[in-house]
Amino acid sequence: LLDLIPDGEEDVSLEITAKCGKSSQQYKVNIVRTPILSKLEVKDADGNPLSMDKSFSQDEKSYSVKVTAGTSKIIIGAVPLHPENTVTVAGQPVSDGTSEFTVDSSGEAQIIHIEVSNKNGRKSSYDLTLNFAQIIDCTFTNLSEGTVVQLLDAENQTVFRGKAAENDSEMTAKKLIEGKEYKYNITKKGYK
Repeated sequence: LLDLIPDGEEDVSLEITAKCGKSSQQYKVNIVRTPILSKLEVKDADGNPLSMDKSFSQDEKSYSVKVTAGTSKIIIGAVPLHPENTVTVAGQPVSDGTSEFTVDSSGEAQIIHIEVSNKNGRKSSYDLTLNFAQIIDCTFTNLSEGTVVQLLDAENQTVFRGKAAENDSEMTAKKLIEGKEYKYNITKKGYK
């Protein structure tokens, strides 16, 4: 059936004749194309990726992302599946697939509406909820001389690494996001 549907964003009508013995019956199938996104991503003002609560799927219409309190701007990447479709983020047109969005600094959860539309007037929308988290520090205490501490985020990216200079040392990993998952490794052998 997919081979019968032409490329493009236009709606398609197909007439199908089904034969059963000596008789036949005609069916008309109308295929309505709903504009959708092919990609949705969120980055901080410096271009660092922010993790959404779930991986993007064209059919999933609601996402959330944690941003740190005090965040004033994020970058939303929203690319339509069909290049002739238009995308708006909070009512503002998106050009080249990205939009800078000014964050309300009240610290309250904020919902950003993303809309995809085609020239036939059909639309679909996605919601991105910004949840705010506090910045926290994590202190490792009573470390022996030569002890190496490595702190990793959920994507296994190193966010902190330090080595104790003497016995009973302390090390503090700063600017961690409250509620975000981290894991740590402590060793006397070090990491590559």
